Amino acid sequence: MKTMTAKILVGSILCLFVLSLSCSRDVTEPENCGSLAIDAVWQDGPKHIDNSSKNSGKLSKPYDAPPGVTSMVVRVSGSDFSTIERSFDASQNTGRIDDIPAGSGRTVSVSARDNSNQEQYSYTESNVSIDPGEVRRINVTLSQVLPSAPSNLGAQWDGGNNAILVTWSDNSYNEDRFLVERSTVGGSNYSVIDTAYANNTSCRDYDFNYSEEYYYRVCAENSGGTSSYSNEYHFDASVLGQAPNAPSNLETYWHSSTEIAVAWTDNSNNEDQFAIERRTASGTWQFLANTGPDTSYYRDASFTSNEEYYYRVAAVNTYGTSSFTGESYFNTQNPPPARPVMLASWYDGTRTELYWNQNPGVDYSAVYRRGAGSSIVDSLGNVYGDSTFQDNSSLSNGWYIYFVRAHNSYGFSDPSFVDSVFVDNNGPLYFRGLIENSNQLGRMDIDDNYLYVAEGPNLKIYNLNYPLAPRYLSTYNAGSTVNDLSIENNYAFLATNSNGMVAVNISDKLSPANAGAYFPSMEFSAVCVKSNVAYVGKGGDGLHTVDVSTPSSMTQYMVYNGVTEIYDIFLQTTVDSSYVYLAAGSNGLHVANVTEPNNVYNVASYNIMSGFTHALDFDGTYAYLANGTAGMQVINCGAWAMTDMGSVSTNDATGIFYHNSNIFLADKTGGFKIFDVSSYPSLTETFPMSGDCIDVIRRTTYNELYVTVPGVGIYIFEY
Repeated sequence: MKTMTAKILVGSILCLFVLSLSCSRDVTEPENCGSLAIDAVWQDGPKHIDNSSKNSGKLSKPYDAPPGVTSMVVRVSGSDFSTIERSFDASQNTGRIDDIPAGSGRTVSVSARDNSNQEQYSYTESNVSIDPGEVRRINVTLSQVLPSAPSNLGAQWDGGNNAILVTWSDNSYNEDRFLVERSTVGGSNYSVIDTAYANNTSCRDYDFNYSEEYYYRVCAENSGGTSSYSNEYHFDASVLGQAPNAPSNLETYWHSSTEIAVAWTDNSNNEDQFAIERRTASGTWQFLANTGPDTSYYRDASFTSNEEYYYRVAAVNTYGTSSFTGESYFNTQNPPPARPVMLASWYDGTRTELYWNQNPGVDYSAVYRRGAGSSIVDSLGNVYGDSTFQDNSSLSNGWYIYFVRAHNSYGFSDPSFVDSVFVDNNGPLYFRGLIENSNQLGRMDIDDNYLYVAEGPNLKIYNLNYPLAPRYLSTYNAGSTVNDLSIENNYAFLATNSNGMVAVNISDKLSPANAGAYFPSMEFSAVCVKSNVAYVGKGGDGLHTVDVSTPSSMTQYMVYNGVTEIYDIFLQTTVDSSYVYLAAGSNGLHVANVTEPNNVYNVASYNIMSGFTHALDFDGTYAYLANGTAGMQVINCGAWAMTDMGSVSTNDATGIFYHNSNIFLADKTGGFKIFDVSSYPSLTETFPMSGDCIDVIRRTTYNELYVTVPGVGIYIFEY
């Protein structure tokens, strides 16, 4: 009994399983599908000879595919299934697609194509029904695809053929001909005046009236119909056979110090050229030059200095020469204004600001701009009584070149030397400019008004009144490579390669002068000066603390030998203590108490596992280390815990600066990078450089950043 019950139960389960499969069957299975058969009729294909016994020798449908048509692509689509596409040999004129989901509202489209897969003929039918298990047969008449409309229609006088030459651009691949139409009123009443073969782009209109004005338009045509029309072009034939009208309003002025501008108003529409003549005050008229039609400007560079000239201009065509303009007098002894000097230019995120030196006797200054690599110069306007300009144009990212020309009553000056700006709208790091291309750029120091840069043996000073366009002021040569520098109380203290620590008086930024030296034959690699105490690092010799209150006679407090490698120094001052954080090369981070400069002692250190600590910065709790190829590392120095808080990999970190939870890192070949260190360090942005990125510094109260890249220059950013 139990066995029989089990058999019944198993049988029931199998039945339910089979029933379940049947209920879940997809609608695209054969019993829910139908087929579609296509019989193609070609609108203009050659007639086909049917050799059947019934129709032997008769011309009958279907037609053969037109020459060049090789395939038919048939698509069937519906809202409840994915489009089905099949390709067939066009010479067969038939095609069949099976397994089409049954239903109504199907759309069938046929595209006949050539060997290049360009569509030549097409057909579309909507609301086609497919019945289950049935074959739906459709006879389709394939029409040739309409050609694309021609464009750029124009017309001009063809004197050699006494005709109006009409030209256009051919935008289609399947036209049989072009229809050229003409009207005398424009917009309506057009009639065909000529037919041009396929691929032609011009025709001549010989049958015209010299007293009429004409309008032309063109369309492309094939067996499928005509394209839309080209643009309409107006041609005034009434001016043909007439000499042109005379130009007027002639004026002459300095285009630059080497060219005289000759300008006039063009009053004709049928000139072939303009003839320019010139004479001296006592001479006769001499031909100077021809310009093309529709011009109104010429620059004369063939004049003699200290000479007086008269100019005149006439319009010329096949039928004659107009009368001349009135004379325009020009005296080359009246000088143009002096060339302006561009002082600064920068893009501040919303606009470009320009500053230049304005010379006396100037009426106004004309401002110009062009994109780098472009020949198009945009005139931005004239500036009266000022030497500043703001370009508020919305510009795409990239380099732009600006220049200025001064104007007085005699004409224009030579253009100022160009100044370039880079438009960068992709934050948070905005590139603003580049200065000082040198192969020896190194470390920097800064105050809110001046930037100090080590360049080989030199200290270079820049004015930051225009912070996005620093202005070079002066150079001091220390006689030996400057490895590091520190600015304090109108003195620059330079750690040099072989001349010790050099003190430079920079109270006069235009004339920096030597003020003294400490251990003038020794090598120092790092320096930090505060409150008349210098902390100077030397490889293999430890940390020197030096009294620099009198730079001409600096004296040593002591030499601290607790660390032998020093490449960067950060001084922290609390209410009652002072500490130096030392970038100690392969030894990582070293911290010493320097509250009493004659009693320096170690308080903490952190030994890195790999890499080389080139530089560091400190935010009061955390030290940020530029560890070369080992990356950027964060160390918690609170209560001298010296705990590793995380690191990020870099190419070769060499310079570092902390501000407001952000690390700005000079990563040598890896470019300039920003890291968010508000929690675990994460990369915010990378700006690639075309050279080795060495050092980075930020103005204390502003948003400008400066980055040194030897062989390229000093990059300027806003953040």
